Formats: sequence, C-alpha cells, structure tokens
Amino acid sequence: MSAADPRLTLALAWGSAVRAADVVSLGLGLWAGRGDWASCSVEARNTAGIEALANIDKALAELAAVRDQIRDEVDRAEVPRRIAADERYLAEAEERGDQPMIGYYSHYLTVNRARLAELDRAARAGGVR
Repeated sequence: MSAADPRLTLALAWGSAVRAADVVSLGLGLWAGRGDWASCSVEARNTAGIEALANIDKALAELAAVRDQIRDEVDRAEVPRRIAADERYLAEAEERGDQPMIGYYSHYLTVNRARLAELDRAARAGGVR
C-alpha cells in the first residue's frame, strides 16, 4: 500500500484509536483497584477516575472519527453503484407508469446524489467533513 492509499490511512487511524482504548484500560485499572488501591488516597482515586473518563471520551471520539472515515470510503465506492441502479429502476418504473415506485426511486436518487455531492465536497476540501 502506498502512503496515499486510503486503506493505510484508515488502518493508521484505527491503530491510534485502539491505542487510545489501551490508555483507557490502564486508567480504569488504576481506578478499579488493580494495583495498590489501599495505599491510594481518595484524591488519587478520584483523579484516576477522572483521567479514565477523559481517556474514554478521547477514545470514543477517535473511534467515531475512524467510523466516519470508513463509512465515507465505503460510500465512495457504493453510492455511484446505487445511483446507477436507482436510475435503471426509475426508468423501468416510468415505462410501466408505476407512480409509487417512481416516487420511491426518485427519492433515493435524490438522497444518493446528495451523498455523492457531500463526498465530493469533502474530497475537494481535503477530506474535512
């Protein structure tokens, strides 16, 4: 994989998120008493708990960002295929005069075209969503 390969970027982002989750487990271990819990002051236990919660928030944010990146990469491949299929199905529904299906496929064409436009804008902006 080249450095520009989106799969490499996603793999690196996923690895970072997993490392953040490891940091969470260390903080939770301290907070839950694995280690010399009895010798820790109440303040130290509270601090460990607060740090564990902050690490959880950080890990969740990183995982959410990776999830969004993966969804975008899947959609970059999948949405054009959906648009082509919806156009084909819409043409067939129009030939039959099937109004409910014309409305259905018209709606999903609009949704998928909007998603493709969103992905294009993000790509032009350097991947910022």
